[in-house]
Amino acid sequence: MNRKETEQAIEAELSRYTNIQYSIEQGGKHPRVVVSCGDKRRKVPISGTPSDHRALLNKIADIRRAVREVSS
Repeated sequence: MNRKETEQAIEAELSRYTNIQYSIEQGGKHPRVVVSCGDKRRKVPISGTPSDHRALLNKIADIRRAVREVSS
């Protein structure tokens, strides 16, 4: 899976949440997803090139945790 496919999967996951704003930014070495709700904000780094077959699933789990944190 390449970076574009990873970003598409992350965007599909985040589109499920109506009260969450997000953006994908290029960081220093790695891209990152910035998730925000109101004044709470969380940055989640993502890999440009996933290393194993569970990398995307693990990253989506990290993003779901970030969504829970900012929406609570």
